[in-house]
Amino acid sequence: MQNRRSRVSGGDLLWDSNLLLLLLLIGACDPSLIGAFKRVADYSAQDHDILAAYAREFENLVATPHILTEVSNLANSLPQYVKPDCFERFSRLIVQIDERHLPAGYLTWLAEFPLFGLTDAAPSSLASTVVVATADGRLCSHLRRRGLQAVGFNEIRAHNRQPAG
Repeated sequence: MQNRRSRVSGGDLLWDSNLLLLLLLIGACDPSLIGAFKRVADYSAQDHDILAAYAREFENLVATPHILTEVSNLANSLPQYVKPDCFERFSRLIVQIDERHLPAGYLTWLAEFPLFGLTDAAPSSLASTVVVATADGRLCSHLRRRGLQAVGFNEIRAHNRQPAG
């Protein structure tokens, strides 16, 4: 079987909200929250390291205003002692991200809107020019059926946990 990961690296990468929150905020601010904070309770510190390594395989990080807003809203639930640091890091990250705006009115016309909602309809629309990395298996499968480049977090995790050889 062909290594799917080799097909989906390089160029532009768009993380979904949970992975962006895990990789770029919580893991950098307070790794002890990984596995403890509700939105990233299913992840480990090793998962953070795997995502960080995967991100380095790409030239640009892409996001939409919808994803950034969702990450901000999720981060607002972080414990008070870590919020200032996380939001400071987030503000520095935002200016480095290639933010691609798709009007909400346009996204509501896409077939993905009733299936996945506004935040995930935007990556669906951009998936012809970026690799979408997501923890949502349903979204990943949908994008692949459309012939678009998407990678599921479990694939990234499994590939990186395999022994070299």
